[in-house]
Amino acid sequence: MNIPITNDVLKLVGKNANKVENASLLLDKYCEHKNWPNKANHSAPVNSLNRVASLLRRGNPASVNLHKLRREATNTLTDQFLATGHAKETVAMTAARLAIGLSDGIIQNGGISLDRLTGLPTIWGSAIKGACRNAALWKIKETEDPQQKQQFTSLFWKVFGYTEDDLVSIPKFIGEPLSSDLNGDSAGMIYFLPAYPLQDANVEIDITNVHTGKYYSTGKSEDLKNEQPILNYFPTIAKGALFTFLIALSPRGRAHEQAEAVLQYAIQTLQTALTVHGIGAKTGAGYGWFSINDEITQARDTERKLAIKEKIESSKRASTESDPQLFQEFSELNEQASRALVNSFQYDQRTWKKEGKEADEVYRLSIFKYFTEENTTLYLAEKDKQKSKFMNALSNLASHFSQQLP
Repeated sequence: MNIPITNDVLKLVGKNANKVENASLLLDKYCEHKNWPNKANHSAPVNSLNRVASLLRRGNPASVNLHKLRREATNTLTDQFLATGHAKETVAMTAARLAIGLSDGIIQNGGISLDRLTGLPTIWGSAIKGACRNAALWKIKETEDPQQKQQFTSLFWKVFGYTEDDLVSIPKFIGEPLSSDLNGDSAGMIYFLPAYPLQDANVEIDITNVHTGKYYSTGKSEDLKNEQPILNYFPTIAKGALFTFLIALSPRGRAHEQAEAVLQYAIQTLQTALTVHGIGAKTGAGYGWFSINDEITQARDTERKLAIKEKIESSKRASTESDPQLFQEFSELNEQASRALVNSFQYDQRTWKKEGKEADEVYRLSIFKYFTEENTTLYLAEKDKQKSKFMNALSNLASHFSQQLP
C-alpha cells in the first residue's frame, strides 16, 4: 500500500494514514490509488474497503468507544424528542446485508453512509424518507377500497409534502384524483431523523461480478461470448445490526387537528418500508430488509420511563437536607451499631430497605453527613482500606445524593 500524503499531513495521520481511527475520513480521503505512482494496482479498491471494515470490526477498541459515544448521543436525542409526546421510535434489525450510500465516496459504486463525526454506519433521514414515500405510494396504489384509498392519500400529502410536479405525477401513479385544496408546494409534517446503530454494526465487503464487460461497452452480441469476469467490490452493513429509527412531528404538524393520525400513519409506513420494501440499494436482490424488534423497542421505552422517574427522584434528593436532630441519635450508637447502620447501604440500591426510617431520604442523607462531617472517626479509619464495607456504603450514599466524599 502506498498512499500519497503531504509531509505536514503525514505527521498527523501517519504513513498510509495508519493513525486515522475515523472510517469516514479514511474512506473519503485516504483510499489506495489504482494507478499511482506509475503502476496499476487493481486490488486498490478492495484494500481500501477492507481497511474500513477492519476499523469498524467488533472488538476494535476505537470502534467500541465510538459506538458507546454514538449510542449515548442517540439515546439523548431520542429521549428529548419522545419527551415531547410528538415522536415515535422503532427499533429494527438488518435481516440481510444493507447496501446504503453506494454512490457516495471516491470509489466508484463503493461508497457507504458513515457518520462524519464517529465514522460509524448511518442511514440518513433523506434515505429513510425516500423509502417510506415509495412504500406509501405503492400501498395507496394497491388499495382497492375507495374510502380507504382516499384516506391514505390525504395522509400521504400531509406526511411527505409535495411540489407542483408531484401534484401532476402522483395522482396518475396511484389512480386517485387530485384534491381541489392542493396547489403549489408544501413541506411535509414529519421529520425523518437519521438512524444510528444501537450496538456494533460490522461492515462486510461484497462483490458484483461482471462477466461480459466488453459487451456493455460495444453492444455487440458476439461479445457476449467473450467472458472476462471482473470483480467489483462494495461495502455493506452486516446482517444482525440493530438500528433505532426516529420520526417526529414538525411544529406545523403538532398544531394540525390530525396530528396523532399523521404520526401514526408515518410510523406504520416506516415499518412497512423496512419490512416489505427494504431500504438502500439492491433491495430486489435481497439487500436492505429489516425485521422489527418490538421487544427491544418496548424495553427501551420501559428503561426510558425508569430513567425519567430516577431523574425526578434525583432532583428531589438534590434538595433534601440532613436533620441535625438525627445526629444526636447517631452519636449514642457504639462502634458496632454505627458500622451496622452504615453497612446496610454497602450493596446495590435495590437491596436497600423499602420501609421504615432507613427508607427515608432525610434519614439516609443524615447518616452520610454525620459519618463524613460530624463524627469522622470511622471514616478516617476506613478511608484508605481496600474492600471496606463501610467505605462502599458511604460511596453508594454519596452517589445516591450526588455528593462527594471528603
